[in-house]
Amino acid sequence: MQPPPLLPAHSLRRVLAISRVDGWSVVGVAGLSALFSLWQGSHTLAAAALLVALAAAIELHGRRLLLQRQPQGLGRLIGAQVFLLIIIWLYAWHRWQHFDTDALWAELPGFLQAHVTNSLLAAGLDPEFHRQILLKLANQLTCAVLALVSLAYQGGLAFWYGRQRARIRQALLASP
Repeated sequence: MQPPPLLPAHSLRRVLAISRVDGWSVVGVAGLSALFSLWQGSHTLAAAALLVALAAAIELHGRRLLLQRQPQGLGRLIGAQVFLLIIIWLYAWHRWQHFDTDALWAELPGFLQAHVTNSLLAAGLDPEFHRQILLKLANQLTCAVLALVSLAYQGGLAFWYGRQRARIRQALLASP
């Protein structure tokens, strides 16, 4: 036996709660990331983090519109997720294309460098040559996972917001 569908007011409360948590958590993480990136001198990552914060601000604005009983707020929530997905994909693509294995190697702690070198030697591989391949492969895998996870999360959230459209409209049209 299937449970009855959610009431429109309950759907609106869920959308408002999820968009609040999602929006503010993304603003917090993106803001800290932008500050840390600027401190490290990574202007590309700082710019990406500021764009992510902008996407979160759009989501919070959409939430505010829903609180004011304006149905276009839901469109802002959906648009914010799509915008965030595009930003993440562009960042992953940029990272894939412009990855510097030597810079990453220089940033790794000495014990980790020694571990990677010893592991490559133990496998009978040339550490200088295969280290480059290993780091590039790790970067590509990280970029691919980032793109797939963001597609699942941002895409899924945008899809879920879209599925709530009729119930949200009903809840907004009902007397407050």
